[in-house]
Amino acid sequence: DYACLLADYQRIVGRTAQQFGKEWITRLMPAEKKLFALSEALLSGDRKEVIMRWHMVSRLYAPEFWTVYLSDLFWNGFLFSKTAHEQGVAAAKELGLRLPFGFMQHGYKRLSHERCAKNLTLIAETDSLIKRGGSSLLIDRCLMHCC
Repeated sequence: DYACLLADYQRIVGRTAQQFGKEWITRLMPAEKKLFALSEALLSGDRKEVIMRWHMVSRLYAPEFWTVYLSDLFWNGFLFSKTAHEQGVAAAKELGLRLPFGFMQHGYKRLSHERCAKNLTLIAETDSLIKRGGSSLLIDRCLMHCC
């Protein structure tokens, strides 16, 4: 349904698919879908995709939201990855964590729980700097180090 709606919007605004993607998709896509797409990119380690997705959502929320969101994402990634390596994927899936399907299928093999732990440390440091008056651009820097 959502794809059909976007196709209709594209025809209405009269843009090419590439122009439509750059100019309109960010306005029409629900925030929850944008956040999930960012999660997929971060957990896959695809820096180019992270940059593109981050550009779409970075101004939607305050820096305090982002540090909590990223902490939650990498904490869940840590738990899933560690459990999958120690007890198997079935046990990790039983945790009921809300993570992208690709990460739970094979992505956890590329993004180890050790890497998730390092990312959590970096996010905590970034949060501390922001709370002491640092720029919200520190989150951009943090994201580049997380992938």
